[in-house]
Amino acid sequence: MREHVRRVADRVYILDLGGEGRGAVREENVFNIQTPVAIALVVRRGPQDSQTPARVFYHRLAPTTREEKLKELDELPPLKDIPFREAPGGWQAPFVPEAGGEWARWPKLTDLFPWQHSGVEFKRTWPIGPTEAGSRGKVGHAPRGSPEEKPRLFREERDRKVSQEYRGIWSPARLPSLESLTSGEPPEAIVRYGYRSFDRAWAIADGRVCSRPRPPLWQTWSERQVYLTSLLTTPLGRGPALVATAYVPDRHHFRGSFGGKDVIPLFRDREGLEPNLTRGLLKLLEEAYGFPVSPEDFAAYVYALLTHPAYTERFAEELRVPGPRVPITKDPSLFREGVELGAYLLWLHTYGERYAEGRSWPPKGRARWAKPPSAYPEGHSYDPEKRILLVGDGEVEDVAPEVYGFEVSGFFPVRAGWGSARGTGGGGRAAPWMVSSPQNGPRT
Repeated sequence: MREHVRRVADRVYILDLGGEGRGAVREENVFNIQTPVAIALVVRRGPQDSQTPARVFYHRLAPTTREEKLKELDELPPLKDIPFREAPGGWQAPFVPEAGGEWARWPKLTDLFPWQHSGVEFKRTWPIGPTEAGSRGKVGHAPRGSPEEKPRLFREERDRKVSQEYRGIWSPARLPSLESLTSGEPPEAIVRYGYRSFDRAWAIADGRVCSRPRPPLWQTWSERQVYLTSLLTTPLGRGPALVATAYVPDRHHFRGSFGGKDVIPLFRDREGLEPNLTRGLLKLLEEAYGFPVSPEDFAAYVYALLTHPAYTERFAEELRVPGPRVPITKDPSLFREGVELGAYLLWLHTYGERYAEGRSWPPKGRARWAKPPSAYPEGHSYDPEKRILLVGDGEVEDVAPEVYGFEVSGFFPVRAGWGSARGTGGGGRAAPWMVSSPQNGPRT
């Protein structure tokens, strides 16, 4: 469509009104819809010249409320006085200008880590749970139900049906159908799973219950692997631009929705011999700094920069065009400082399972249980003045407001972590035939 417009027109003027009602960066729309809108003026003077692309000019309204946008539209100056910026001239290039200044000179995150993959999609929530024991209990009940009930209880959809055989996650062999199993037959595996940012779960990793298992992610997992996740195809919101997990992550690991091809493994192989870095990068860095740089070092440096909430705050306008960029310092001491800070953050964010380097887990924090809950919590509340987090009938003392309000592009880990979704593996109902005991406890 962009190419067609460029071929039939001489000039295109885009007045972006915004109004995204979903995703990580939301604002009011001039209409009662959730899709952003723009005013486009497509101009041709004289005969069509289909061999010369039209020039495209773009301007975005600054206000975020509906009333302010309508007011600015009423007060718009003549077309020639609107501060348009020109977009790239390629036939299919976006109708949005490229960012300028230092930002444009920095490499994209996806250029530094060239392999990105979509996370795992179960398409059903019951295979994901807070404890290993609870997950095993679900498997034990899997064959129950009449033939007519099983498809509904299983949450059948196009990619997975109880009557069909599917390839396993851990081997290419086809597995017998679920309806042919007898009670107590084990699944392929029950493993730790990167469910959401800072939220580890247990998952029934079985090719019959997981609609899109993403075998390359499982096949490259090892105790050395680290998976970085972000939003690479949609705009980032407030908070970190990057989070990490030591386990194979869910498609929506970063913020719980709008996931895409957003998983970046640090290594391309299980042995950790082939880093997922642009060839020649580590050698170039070694020549610049005068000391060797390992894949783990470079990942830690990038993590230190992109995990700090100031990154998305400072570059909020640039990040409206999806795709984080990474400033790489020429200063060896500054690089070392970034590596040290990033390694510590990765140790924290992977629960001490990566970048340990002699550190003792767990670290000492201020928050503590004053009264553990007596049963599985159904919800939570927070008192910012007393700094108390109420979890069911339990209490956690000295929880800072910054901790409770910590945000990952519109996802709040503490609030989501203790919400009602925890009882079902997050975000949906558990299959009636696979409900585990309320004594299983919360996910970590």
